[in-house]
Amino acid sequence: MLIRLGIERVLTFGQAPTAMEGTQSLQRLVTRAEGRIGILAGGGLNEENIASVAERTGVREVHVRATALFESPASFRPRHLTLLKQPLPNEFDRAVTDPERIRHISGLLHRLDRPHP
Repeated sequence: MLIRLGIERVLTFGQAPTAMEGTQSLQRLVTRAEGRIGILAGGGLNEENIASVAERTGVREVHVRATALFESPASFRPRHLTLLKQPLPNEFDRAVTDPERIRHISGLLHRLDRPHP
């Protein structure tokens, strides 16, 4: 149905709490898609498991949260207010996309696309 609707890709954990746990389902989706729709794996992916998930499933597109924490420059820090639903170790820190982590993850995926010698 998604293909008929013109959807180009679908983000999924593979019907599991994480993509790592959903590898069997992700692999079935990639096989069934036959390249007609992108299967974008997400959920708990990082530098340590992304290559394994891609190799096991055949996914070539992933969703990651590759961030680094930076201390907030805010000088007023009311301790009686909660700024986040799930506070960071220091809730005034900022989680910012880390370009180095993105480059590293991208490199891991690109290596999978190359033929092995």
